[in-house]
Amino acid sequence: MASLRKSPNSKNWIICFRSHDGTQHQVSSKLPAKPAFRDQAMHIALELQNADRKTSSPDFDHFAQQTQFQKLSQKVMRIAPESIRQPSLTPLSELFGRWIENKKLSRSKSTYVRYKQVGQELVDFLGAARLKLPVSFVRPQDIEEFVHHLAHQGQTPSNCTTKLKIIRNLFQMGLRQSMIANNPACAVDAPSAIRNTREPFTMEELKALLIVSDQNWKVLILLGAYAGLRLGDACSLTWQNVDLDMRTITYLPKKKSRLPNVKKVVVPIHSDLYEAILKLPVTSNSPTTQLVSNLGSHATSGRNGLSMKFNRLMKMAGIDSLAIKAKGQRTFQAKTFHSLRHTFVSLMANSGVSQELRKELAGHDSDVHRIYSHHSIASFRGAIESMPSIVTK
Repeated sequence: MASLRKSPNSKNWIICFRSHDGTQHQVSSKLPAKPAFRDQAMHIALELQNADRKTSSPDFDHFAQQTQFQKLSQKVMRIAPESIRQPSLTPLSELFGRWIENKKLSRSKSTYVRYKQVGQELVDFLGAARLKLPVSFVRPQDIEEFVHHLAHQGQTPSNCTTKLKIIRNLFQMGLRQSMIANNPACAVDAPSAIRNTREPFTMEELKALLIVSDQNWKVLILLGAYAGLRLGDACSLTWQNVDLDMRTITYLPKKKSRLPNVKKVVVPIHSDLYEAILKLPVTSNSPTTQLVSNLGSHATSGRNGLSMKFNRLMKMAGIDSLAIKAKGQRTFQAKTFHSLRHTFVSLMANSGVSQELRKELAGHDSDVHRIYSHHSIASFRGAIESMPSIVTK
């Protein structure tokens, strides 16, 4: 049985165990000889003892070879002959690097930055020494302590849950690539809390917004309320996205633009939106000209971004943003431009449009049966025109 001891000649725990040929080994665990590191050092001792026994067995399977500890057995422990093929080892630092690079290529810039930030928070919490150890050395208790650490910093249960999901995604990559046998983050329960959600605008609020808006903002607001576009997607529309003859808008949501096999969203143009688009000034004959030219080049976020300008429009219209602020937390606003997307779905639901059509028009992820469903543009148009008018004639 593997054991630990302290040595006057070393500041680290000394691992003692006997290999399969009966040889006694005493080697450094590379972990400080303190009570806080005892469990980790003991875990290393047991894994190395098991690794030695398994590498001597002809029945040692490929998966076990992928998850044993090559570097420790070869460079530190030197418990197996060089003629025996040693199992591969992936340190946590390598998994983290691969994961971040993958997100950089497959996700939007904002999502990539968010994932990198959360991953770095976990790395900082675990400490630099843990990065050199195998991925399997991260225990569910470590992830649980990380979540508790976030909560003690004053972060909301909702924010902690979101970060836990991102951490699960990190270790899921290690699981898929056979670096670990189990995802340690999946064994941790998410904090329970009432999740803050956006509130849709009422018809009276929408009419008030249109009254205080110029023509450009009217188009953006109607794109959100009658087509379900996010602010960034609405600002990025060009005239080639709009087919005035067929009265349709075809676009690829930025949020999903880097995902494989993404389906473009086709939304029929509601009569109110159609009339507003016809009133826009035509500054160029080029189809790549932005639909809302005066606002299309502006950033959506920031102090002078379009989101803040929309907030000022709400104040002018006498609309309460329903802001929620708690100590140590960011302010959450229940009513923002994104609320128009909630309004879009709510208006269709209140008009009796089926859930399946609502998902298609909003570009929401759906069940597998979506692949086999082919709705006609007529059914989409009927769903859009079923929504009541908000434009004062």
